[in-house]
Amino acid sequence: MAEDLDGYESEIHRLQIRIADIQNRRERVKTYTKHLRSLLSPIHKLPNELLTIIFGYVCVENELQDRGGGAALTLSHVCMRWRQLTIACPVLWSAMTMDFVKQHDDDIAADGKLSTIVRLYLDRSKSVPLRL
Repeated sequence: MAEDLDGYESEIHRLQIRIADIQNRRERVKTYTKHLRSLLSPIHKLPNELLTIIFGYVCVENELQDRGGGAALTLSHVCMRWRQLTIACPVLWSAMTMDFVKQHDDDIAADGKLSTIVRLYLDRSKSVPLRL
C-alpha cells in the first residue's frame, strides 16, 4: 500500500512538471502570436516616406520640458523602425519650443534634464536650420 502511494505521488509530481512545461509553452505561443498580430497592423504597411511625412506634421513644434522630450523624442522611442526613421530625419529635431518660466524651487535639477534634451535635439538636427 505504501508503495502504491509513493507511486501515485511520483506520478502526480511527474504530471505537475509536465503541466508546468505545457503551460510555459502555451505562454510562449501566445506571446509569439501577439507579436505576429502586431506585425500585421496597418501602421506596418505604411512606407517609410509616408511615415516620415506624418512625423513631420507631429514634430512641427517639439515642446521641450524637463518631464518630456518633445514629439521627436517620443516617436523615436516607439519601436526600432520609428527610431531609425526619426534619427535619419534631422528636420524632425530642428523645431524646439521651451518655456523658461520657473515654476518650482527644484527647477534647477530640471534645467539639467532640459539642457540634456536640447543638446540631443541639436545633435540630431545636424546642419538643418533651427526653428525656436
